[in-house]
Amino acid sequence: FPGKFGDLLWALPTVRAISRREGRPVDLCLAPRFQAIVPLLRSQPYLHAVWVHAGWTVEDAAPIAPRTPPSIPDVYDAVYHLGYRDWPLPDVVRHTLATAQQQAGGETPQEADLDLGTPWITLPSVGATLRRPLAVAFTDEHFELKFGVTTLVLEQYARRAPDQPYRVLYTAGSRWDQETWPLGRARSADWLGYAAVLQDAAVVLTDCSAAHVLAVALGTPAVLMEPNPHRHNAVFYPLGDRGPQVTLVRGIDGLPTWDSRHVADAIEARLKEPRR
Repeated sequence: FPGKFGDLLWALPTVRAISRREGRPVDLCLAPRFQAIVPLLRSQPYLHAVWVHAGWTVEDAAPIAPRTPPSIPDVYDAVYHLGYRDWPLPDVVRHTLATAQQQAGGETPQEADLDLGTPWITLPSVGATLRRPLAVAFTDEHFELKFGVTTLVLEQYARRAPDQPYRVLYTAGSRWDQETWPLGRARSADWLGYAAVLQDAAVVLTDCSAAHVLAVALGTPAVLMEPNPHRHNAVFYPLGDRGPQVTLVRGIDGLPTWDSRHVADAIEARLKEPRR
C-alpha cells in the first residue's frame, strides 16, 4: 500500500480481512516514506513481516503514484496491490476492499469481514484507569484557529470536569511543539507512543487527519473539529460522522463548525457513552 498514513490505517481492515481468510498473518510492503509507522504495524497479530521497498518512490499525486512497487519477491502465494485506483468511492475503506476483491482468487473478503466494530490497532494493555484523559491531537494546518479553539475547549472542559486530566499531543518540530504552553502536553517521539496516548484516552479531539484514523482504529471515540471544507467529504468517514465512534462537530444549522461551545458539547456527549 503506497498511500498516506491515514490512508494506510484505513486500508488495514482489508488487510486484516485477507489475513483472516487466509488463516495466517500476511506481509505488508510499504514505500520508504512510511518507515516511521513500521514498529506500530509489526505489533499487530494479523501482520507478519512489514517491510519497506527501497525502490518504491511515490509522489503526492491524486491518487498517489505509482500505486505498485517496481518488483515483489517471487515467494508469495498471492499479492494484493491495495493502492487507490482513483478517487476512493464510496469511501476509503470500501474502495480498498473492492480493490482487493478485484484481485482475489479463491476466498474473497466481503464487507462483513472488515469487522469495523473491532479495533484493528491494538497495544498491550496499560491497566484499567478511572480517570481516562481527554486527548487533543491536531495538525498544524489552520494552527491559530485550532489553538484558539483548543484553549477555549480546555477551559470549558476544566469547568465541567475539574478532576479530569487532559493530554495535548504534539510531534517534534510542529507548531504545537514550538508555540504552545507546557501544561498537559505529551510529546510523542514515535507512532507507538502516539498510539499509547490515544488508546488510553476517553475521547480524542482531533481533525480529519491520521490521528483521527488512529483513534478509530484503536476504538477511542473521536470528535473532529475540521476547518478545511475539503475534508468534510463523506469518503473520509467510513463509519459515518455523527457518532458514536466519529463525530464531526456541527452547529445549529447542521454544518461543520469550529464554535468552541459546540465542540465542548460534542466532547461531553461522547464522554457519557461507553467505549466500544
